Amino acid sequence: MIKKDLLPSVFGGVYISIGALIYLALEKSVTGALFFSLGILLCIFCNGHLFTRAFPLGVYTRFQEYSVRQILIVYAGNFIGTALMALLISQTFLNDRIADLTIAVAQAKISDTFISTLISGTFAGLLVAFAVMFKRRGMNILFVVVTIAAFVILGFDHCIANMFYYGVYTVNGGALNIALILDILAATLGNMIGGGLACLIEPRESK
Repeated sequence: MIKKDLLPSVFGGVYISIGALIYLALEKSVTGALFFSLGILLCIFCNGHLFTRAFPLGVYTRFQEYSVRQILIVYAGNFIGTALMALLISQTFLNDRIADLTIAVAQAKISDTFISTLISGTFAGLLVAFAVMFKRRGMNILFVVVTIAAFVILGFDHCIANMFYYGVYTVNGGALNIALILDILAATLGNMIGGGLACLIEPRESK
């Protein structure tokens, strides 16, 4: 289980954290949004399991490609990966560079309403599913980069990226409270709804 499911999921969290870290280091610029997509590309090409890919693929294949158990493992592994990255970055010079901006980002997300984050997460889940899920269409890297950059620029909530932001936030003195947990829950549910909608749009292959 560790080799097949959990370890690639931890790396998936690490990869998304790298993308989010670049985005923060470039001060939330358009260039930063484009480079955020590196995290998704690493998941695709370097065997990283990502919740926002695993869930829609699970739904699309009626949980044959990813079972419910595997999806839960991916989610847990992504969390571990983002938490590990937040801890490691806190011990480097990069922490001073991104701490203030990350705290501002985290506080803005925490202050948002549950419904707002849910809707935002739905759009993020839809776009990520379009970008990374359907390899059977002959996926183009440019399509992935532009689609991911779009949701980042618009500020839509990706639950795994948010985990990294909140990890940096908490290691820099931010409070781990109910509002933070509810925000992650809203983003997660939204990502699941968006991923599910993508499955309705994508035609099933005939057997």
